[in-house]
Amino acid sequence: MRVVYLLLLLYGITTISIEAKTIFKTTKEKETYSVALSGQVESIEVENSHSSDVKLTVNLKMELLNNGTKPAIFLEAKPPHLRGGVLAKNPNPSDFSSVNRLILAYYGESVDTSSEWIVLREALNQPSPPLDRVRILSPNESWKFEDSFIVYMPTTSSKNDFSDKRESWENVKKLSTVWLQATCQVWSLNLEPPSNDRTEKTFGRKLQRRWKDVGLLLLDNIHSEPIMLDLKTATYKPFSQ
Repeated sequence: MRVVYLLLLLYGITTISIEAKTIFKTTKEKETYSVALSGQVESIEVENSHSSDVKLTVNLKMELLNNGTKPAIFLEAKPPHLRGGVLAKNPNPSDFSSVNRLILAYYGESVDTSSEWIVLREALNQPSPPLDRVRILSPNESWKFEDSFIVYMPTTSSKNDFSDKRESWENVKKLSTVWLQATCQVWSLNLEPPSNDRTEKTFGRKLQRRWKDVGLLLLDNIHSEPIMLDLKTATYKPFSQ
């Protein structure tokens, strides 16, 4: 299991940035695509998942807001989903991208070659966005959804056998308040046909160009504005063997 976490973490390091919103500018200065992601904490749960590990679960109400001047296109058939994030002591952008951060966690999706994805790919392969498969956000329109950020950390520094040496719960809880920048996936790599590098998103880029007169198809991960976590409100579940 730790090997899987390591591989996912290494992948996440290459994809997580400090931007709180995704911005694209067209050749016309007034035509700007901008999508912001914000979140509100519903509850925080702490559970001893193992004698030396703690599982932190943050249940969130998220909102994607199109604050640009052009429509933004998302997959409704596979709605946005949190894939990880960064915990930091302060909401400063530098704290999310430097050694000042407490924990970086990214849990990528598994490779799925089932027919479900082939059928969805064929349904999307249209001259214009199929309205039964996508959701188009007009300027100033938002999409609200609920999701959870989950991260594992060592109970104490002495038990830190995670390969990335993430901060221990013993030290994190002393801060009382920490900040989360969540990472939201809006395009699944399972929609990409088998290739040497699906991260190039060849199929998605083709649809993006094809649908550009309707709006921008979002393909890249979106990173949220800083979300404050009040750890004093957390509920605890004891470790049970």
